[in-house]
Amino acid sequence: GTAAALPCPTVAPPFTGVYARWQAALGCPKGPAGEVAMAMQVFERGRMFWRSDTREIYVLTQGAQGGRWRAYPDTWQEGQPDRDPALQAPPGREQPVRGFGKLWREQLGGPAAEVGWAQGSEQGYTGRWQPFAGGLLLLDPEGHPYALFPDGRWESEGK
Repeated sequence: GTAAALPCPTVAPPFTGVYARWQAALGCPKGPAGEVAMAMQVFERGRMFWRSDTREIYVLTQGAQGGRWRAYPDTWQEGQPDRDPALQAPPGREQPVRGFGKLWREQLGGPAAEVGWAQGSEQGYTGRWQPFAGGLLLLDPEGHPYALFPDGRWESEGK
């Protein structure tokens, strides 16, 4: 006979309520929910999240058919320039700084980056996240959930 599928371990708050929406794609949790120092910055066409524990930056771009994401290592070190003084942001926009800025300038194309210019300063916060067999759930500073899938798609509730 075939073995019955084992039920998933319980999904912990704060993801209990939203898990049902993405359960088919995410599968079971790979570990418990965690809390870590994070930062988020909103851009014209997306946002970036930074995780202190893995020193990774997740770049989420918003396209016509939904969003795409990629993870990059944060290679910025204290003592390196935190911005490029030659780049002037358009009115009402900002040049991202430190880790977000280095990645934006050196790998994403700077002013030509798909995410565009930053719309405000980065915001540090205590972030919640949980790994799943089929991706990752994380919360932004306002507590909105984001689901990051292995195929490079992302979704969020109410965005």
